[in-house]
Amino acid sequence: MKKRSLIYFIVISCAFFFVGCFAHTLPQIRYETKMNLMKLAPGMDEKQVLRIMGDTPIKAYSRSGEFMGDINHPYKVEEVAFDEKKYKILFYYSHIRHSDAIITNSELTPIILSEDKLVGVG
Repeated sequence: MKKRSLIYFIVISCAFFFVGCFAHTLPQIRYETKMNLMKLAPGMDEKQVLRIMGDTPIKAYSRSGEFMGDINHPYKVEEVAFDEKKYKILFYYSHIRHSDAIITNSELTPIILSEDKLVGVG
């Protein structure tokens, strides 16, 4: 009987662990993004930034556990030129303006790279 209880405990613990690793609610995604933003420092190269911030889509779930879809991470990427310099801007989902499950530009934080180096955040 003890062996069976131990097996159930291990199986249930593993299930919660794996669900917790791969399932994120929108508030969790925003929180993790904000924590990762604080780890960035000017001069980091793009690979370091992506390693900290993430570069793969995240599966988003509602608080009730309903799958909402994949959120690109970074949410979007733009390249612009200004004063003969090229900039790459990575946008990450970090804020909420309206509780409507729609991500808008005002809910994104830009990370600005120039010549493969981090030059600005926000």
